[in-house]
Amino acid sequence: MKGYFKHEWREFITSHKNIGIYLLVLFISFFYWFQIENNFEYLEKIVPEKIEASYTTKDKFLKTVNREGATHPDTQSAIDAFPPIVESEAQQLALLEEKNYSEFAKVRSDWYMISVDKWNPLYYKDGNPDAAQEAYYATSAMHYKLSDYAKLDSSVTLNEINEKTAIQSFRRLMDYLLPLIMVLVAAFFSMDIVTKDRKHKSVTKNFPISGATQLLTKMSIVLIGTFLSLIPLLIGFIGMGIFGEFGRLDLPTVISSFQGDLAVLGDVIFKTVPMWQMMLQFLLLLFLLVLLISLISLFLGIWINNSYFILLILLCLPFTELLYNRAGYGDIHSITYLPSSYIRLGEIVSGHRGFFFSDTQLSYESGLLVLSVSCLVMLILVGISSRMKKSIV
Repeated sequence: MKGYFKHEWREFITSHKNIGIYLLVLFISFFYWFQIENNFEYLEKIVPEKIEASYTTKDKFLKTVNREGATHPDTQSAIDAFPPIVESEAQQLALLEEKNYSEFAKVRSDWYMISVDKWNPLYYKDGNPDAAQEAYYATSAMHYKLSDYAKLDSSVTLNEINEKTAIQSFRRLMDYLLPLIMVLVAAFFSMDIVTKDRKHKSVTKNFPISGATQLLTKMSIVLIGTFLSLIPLLIGFIGMGIFGEFGRLDLPTVISSFQGDLAVLGDVIFKTVPMWQMMLQFLLLLFLLVLLISLISLFLGIWINNSYFILLILLCLPFTELLYNRAGYGDIHSITYLPSSYIRLGEIVSGHRGFFFSDTQLSYESGLLVLSVSCLVMLILVGISSRMKKSIV
């Protein structure tokens, strides 16, 4: 088996196709760094000028409003609501001037609970029909996140508050792009992992191992090769850290869930976990997802001779979720047990995907269950198929 592994690994790393994929991943890494991340603007970004404008407008209103005689209800509501907001924004400006970002995080966190105009209008950009729900989720998450930022042992930075560190950028990539890239890489790596041997039957038959052992070896090669693609992908993030700020793994990140069995907006609960914990959960789900794609590819390779047809099928799989990618869909239809619901792994771990679908069951735990069972089913099918065929080549 050791000799067969070396043979397969040598073919894998010398394949022009596979080398090209690694170079493409490296290009994607640099493209993400220079074109996407450099232009990224967090909607909850702290802009001192905006805080000052808000403070000045409200303070001037309170100083000039006519309080004599009858007062319009809306005016009275503003008179009642503005004083604590003005006080908070004055504190925020002073703390920003002092660069006391930990104390600023605490004051800003409280501001999210009292502000009457905390929703950024950009949430409504392009007529987003789910803007109100997304704005509620983002501002609520910001409150909990900043509250825990203030409790960190070491001082928080403005880049960390504004989500401009390399680790936070990687965290955003985890939501959808990273698992999608990894699945596509696994698809390209595995498309011909079985069919290529049919061109060189005399070579593979010299190894005295069973077909099942050959398949397991091929699967391990695909898994190792796919996760090695993280190395060129991480180069861009290392560059972000060198020329910007790396961030830290103990930084709190927000996860959410529904309190009850009904997907009601008021029943969404938030809490924070360290960044490293979320990344570990993400990597576990990512391993299962890549394993599932590899097993599907092996199964198809046993029965189908055309590697391009296999690739076409594999490329369709991660996009099947788009058939029902609509807000609130999970409240009407059962999507928890569909493996395709777990392509956006970062959002699954954070709970945002369950919030988007209004699905109280869609979570990290359900992802572990569904992907594990799916891998087991495919492993059984691969085993049965290898026994049914006298030779996989």
